[in-house]
Amino acid sequence: MKLWKGFYSRIFAFTFCFMLGTVIAILIIKTPDKLKIVIKEPVENKQVSKAYPSPEHIVSLITHPEPIIRRGIYQELFLRPKKDNIYYDYQRDIEYPERADNVKLEYIKLDKISETAVIKFVHLGNPSAIILQKQINGWVVIDCLSSWGKSFDKNLDSWLQTVSLIEPNVYEILVREVTTDASSYHSQLSILKLINNQLKKVGELPELVVKQHPNKKKDWADIKNLTVTTYQKPDNSNPNILLNIKQEIIHYIGEVPEYIYWSDIDNSWHTAKQHWHNRAYKVLEVIDQKEVVLQWSSEKQYFVKK
Repeated sequence: MKLWKGFYSRIFAFTFCFMLGTVIAILIIKTPDKLKIVIKEPVENKQVSKAYPSPEHIVSLITHPEPIIRRGIYQELFLRPKKDNIYYDYQRDIEYPERADNVKLEYIKLDKISETAVIKFVHLGNPSAIILQKQINGWVVIDCLSSWGKSFDKNLDSWLQTVSLIEPNVYEILVREVTTDASSYHSQLSILKLINNQLKKVGELPELVVKQHPNKKKDWADIKNLTVTTYQKPDNSNPNILLNIKQEIIHYIGEVPEYIYWSDIDNSWHTAKQHWHNRAYKVLEVIDQKEVVLQWSSEKQYFVKK
């Protein structure tokens, strides 16, 4: 008899707890959103950029005579996470990193507010650039650029230029980018503007297109279709850019020119050939010549064809 009394009490307790749990679950589902428990998603830790005392300090590090010093600054600048626009041959350069050559430091306004600077130099035979902005804790690298895989022009000033295109006394960065193969060549200038502390692409300036011309002549490989585009900078009151486009049939003559460069690895000068598109040529025929206007769109923050 006592056994049955204990059994009924357990059944009652189980039934009561089950019904109570069901009622609570229904109330939670039907209660207003303000009574629900809010679970916050974890916030991703943002990487804090390292600050340097001055652009001159970075120049002293990339040109330092001690290899271990150069190795350290190259790792900091070029091997940063989520960075894909800079090439750094770490395996080749790990034992004796090459000193930066032909270094040029330019203080220039890339926006109306902050102090900015551009360090241009040649490393491993390729032009490179470091863009810095002065912040509260010092000078911070906001971008690194390189011509690796993009340009065959070894001229540092020609590869990266600073030009005022939109606002007076505020400059944009023009970077030459190239795609090429054995018979064609295409180069353009990408316009980079500092917006909200980041370099953003805001337009393109076509520059040079070389394509194979269809013909059955004996020297067919040297005859090309050439399109050359030059631009005129706007005045202070007009941010539009005028493009002059000229299409020709040309005949390449002569050999590929050479250039000389210094290597810090063996402390000697070296000679290398320029790209084949730098050969001298003569014009066989002018096909077309026209003008195109690029207009600055404040809404799109981009240069568009007018």
